[in-house]
Amino acid sequence: MCAAVVSLFVENESITLTKQGDWLSNGELITHERTVRLFFRSIVLEDGHYYLRVGQKQAQERREITVEDTPAFVSAITGDPSTGFTLRLLGQTESDESLTLEPLRLRYENSRLTYHLPSGLIAKFLTQPYYELLNQVSEQNGKYFLQIIGNFVEISDDSVK
Repeated sequence: MCAAVVSLFVENESITLTKQGDWLSNGELITHERTVRLFFRSIVLEDGHYYLRVGQKQAQERREITVEDTPAFVSAITGDPSTGFTLRLLGQTESDESLTLEPLRLRYENSRLTYHLPSGLIAKFLTQPYYELLNQVSEQNGKYFLQIIGNFVEISDDSVK
């Protein structure tokens, strides 16, 4: 007797991560908190395409998804420039480990601030943490920068060459 295989994904289901960080299934908002957290933890980038990879190796499922902007989002930031900052990503719970902001992973590209995660994925700052961090910007000789634990991060599109 064979055990029935239960799939997490619906056949022909279109899954989208919006530029605001919302998950959609066939255009409908996914509100189930555990599903949302699972999806954020399961995003991988392979050959220029984003996928959700869910399950153990023996029964792993993979589904290509549409990502409208970035596959991760900084939802909160705590700390200060002298001691450093801690980031919380959208989809994390209070019990999940926060990330220590590494200044060299910050990028100002295409007129926006992003954070390059250790996984290789790019996180966009949501509005509140974006402005909390930009409140720390200084100006010197017409250049804008963040100084975090002695490291300078230039904030201009000219800084990316």
